[in-house]
Amino acid sequence: MIRKIGIFLFFFIFFISTKVFPNTDQDVTKIYIAGIPKCGTHLLQKVVFILNNNSFENIEQYPHPDNFERDYTYFRDHTEAKFVLIIRDPRDALVSAYDYVWDNPINDQNENKYNYWHKPLRNNPDYPYMTKQQRLSEMIKMGKKNLLIGSTKIHTGYRVAAKTQYLKNVLIVRFEDLIGTFAGGDDAVRHETIKEIAKFLSLPESNVDLACHKSWGGEDQHGYKTFSKGVAGRWKENFDKQNIKDIKTHGWWNLFITSFGYESDAGW
Repeated sequence: MIRKIGIFLFFFIFFISTKVFPNTDQDVTKIYIAGIPKCGTHLLQKVVFILNNNSFENIEQYPHPDNFERDYTYFRDHTEAKFVLIIRDPRDALVSAYDYVWDNPINDQNENKYNYWHKPLRNNPDYPYMTKQQRLSEMIKMGKKNLLIGSTKIHTGYRVAAKTQYLKNVLIVRFEDLIGTFAGGDDAVRHETIKEIAKFLSLPESNVDLACHKSWGGEDQHGYKTFSKGVAGRWKENFDKQNIKDIKTHGWWNLFITSFGYESDAGW
């Protein structure tokens, strides 16, 4: 069996579109791997590749504008396909996004090196004088002073995840359930989660142990240049009281936090 794969960057999400061709060259099924920015898309991609013995070809990327209704409709209407969408604690996703921007400042030499949503807004005169917590609050508020354009895309990504999680052709996977004890996760939970992914996508379960071994938090930590820390709960070291207040009262952040099980109630 030959599997060909292409990575598609749609709006806020990475889509890895996998077409499965048996010996008859007939298209049997389609698999899409999707990830909200800074939520571990590359980790999910690596797990799926290992499950299928790395037999994928033709990887490409295509950018598209952000549109919530179209994003949701794409999941809903492609009933012949299977989608795996990886999410993460929104608080950790925002911290990770902030760190990515801070570690990769935009200047005249690398203007085109990073996606536009990583760029701090140059026209904000307050940027150099703000603390990390003040910048995080601006990201959370997604307002005129938003220092990370992509925080609105992250928010849109969670909206799509929240609305698509009940579709039969969609499997929501938490980043925290794909990392081992080394990164703040649980080895047993990781094993069951990867096994669930294999079963959902009709991929061999014989490579589950290997995927655990080579995934983030396993014994093999190579190939994760996109991770700065890659651990769970970093927001606790970075959020101050104002950040917590802001994320509870702006947008739908707090609804995402509770509905995906990161807190038991909105009053955390």
